[in-house]
Amino acid sequence: MDSPTKHPLDKGVVEGARRKLARPVQPKQPLKHDSIAEITLTLGSASASLADIRFLFILLVGYAGVFRISEVLSIRVRDVTIFDDFMKVYLIKRKNDQYRDGHVSVIARSRKPSCPVGITERMLSLLPDSSGYNYPIVRRTVNSRHSKERFHESWGISYSTAYASFKSYISPFVSDTSMVHIVLELAALTIRVSGLLIPQ
Repeated sequence: MDSPTKHPLDKGVVEGARRKLARPVQPKQPLKHDSIAEITLTLGSASASLADIRFLFILLVGYAGVFRISEVLSIRVRDVTIFDDFMKVYLIKRKNDQYRDGHVSVIARSRKPSCPVGITERMLSLLPDSSGYNYPIVRRTVNSRHSKERFHESWGISYSTAYASFKSYISPFVSDTSMVHIVLELAALTIRVSGLLIPQ
């Protein structure tokens, strides 16, 4: 004898109850370009720490390229080509790259403090001279009693470290980091911060 719980009527009642008791969807608040500019002016001074510059690279390049955090972390030195007015960023793999052919994003140089090309040039200039082209741009920092803070020759940072760092940096500028979207207004595209640059 079939179980009564498998009857179509029972399934309909359960689905209806789930819909009735479900919490309402709370809309995400956009992190607008003005906020990005404010963050950049606050953190992007000449005396900015390596961690500050690393965060700005993740934020500005991710924002301009509509990249997830995991995609920004995968960008190697060899994947970036800088020109006078723009730069090209090659990603080996994107979530929406069905054929695994890789993806090239072209990002314009704005010549503003929030310029993603400018922060990329600054980040690259701070990497060790011995760095190979196959290593990631986003590196962990190294402290030593005998030398000043520097980026590691090859080691990148983990996704969890980048995500935690991102939330801690952005929290002074928003009321609730769990409710923030980074919105690329001109292209009407959105990256979830519960996903930046975070896989959705």
